[in-house]
Amino acid sequence: MKALYFAYGSNMDPDRITSHDRAPSARFVCSARLDDYYLAFGKPGADGSGKAGIRPKHDTAVWGVVFEIDESDWRTLDAAEGNGMEYQRSTLTVKSRTTDMEVDTYLPLKWDSKEQLMPHQWYLDHLTKGAEHFGLPPEYVVMLEMEDVL
Repeated sequence: MKALYFAYGSNMDPDRITSHDRAPSARFVCSARLDDYYLAFGKPGADGSGKAGIRPKHDTAVWGVVFEIDESDWRTLDAAEGNGMEYQRSTLTVKSRTTDMEVDTYLPLKWDSKEQLMPHQWYLDHLTKGAEHFGLPPEYVVMLEMEDVL
């Protein structure tokens, strides 16, 4: 059985998402937009750096990538994302060019109230690599590269 997963952070990187400890079955479906959410690096990582998280906010949007994954990959992806401890897998609706889609994604459970945690450059590189590879809007890629999401 297949499921739809919306990646907005480092899992947008095609090499990262298809690694053996994430979702090796992942196949690109489309790029998509999640309305009324914003991207920030307020999720504290184990190393003290900021990790990507999305939070509700009216009149904003987060771009990401929809992957189709085998249901069996949820076990490894949940473990990699710390489902239930760091993030919570949730179902949301995203918009592709042609339709609305129900997808699962991860919402952060822990959040720094200042939202000013700095991500490592290698981590940001995963986001920009995926955003460029899958053709997210150029202005969104530039925002990621310039760290305007901080």
